[in-house]
Amino acid sequence: MNQQELDRLRDLVKMEQESRDLVKLPYRSYRELVNGLISGVKFGGALENTVASTYLGMVRDLVVSLLRVRILKILDQASAGNLPRRNLLLEEAKLTSALEDLENLLKPRRGRAPSRVMVTVFTANYFSIKTSRGNMINDPMVGDLAVLPREDAVELASNFKVARAYRIKTRRRP
Repeated sequence: MNQQELDRLRDLVKMEQESRDLVKLPYRSYRELVNGLISGVKFGGALENTVASTYLGMVRDLVVSLLRVRILKILDQASAGNLPRRNLLLEEAKLTSALEDLENLLKPRRGRAPSRVMVTVFTANYFSIKTSRGNMINDPMVGDLAVLPREDAVELASNFKVARAYRIKTRRRP
């Protein structure tokens, strides 16, 4: 248990709360931060256990405060349209990466309409299917064609291996 490290963390939380941008932390990840703070904690007798539990509670509260402030800053910046790239810890970089992926998925693509259905060719006989939209396809045979909702076609092709699914290509309008 190191009081200096605890005071340093408290100062970092205060700096983060007072700053508009993300503060550069002297750690690469939250794991490194926590491991550095709890590495010297020893349990033993009743008094040591009480002191250690109190110390761990303070560490937890400070780390949660730091995490909350930093995540809110990241989300605020992301909602404004500019994801932060500097001064991120490892876990925060993963979060911004996931936010970037979502942003890319939600961007409209030129010339390509999102396909909600797929043409499905059955490669094996199969029992009746009720689609996710509630339609029934009764006992499809090998070679039968069906236009199915995308999620159903993908599931039949990948999970059950009884069909091949083809995306419907759309023509571009002049």
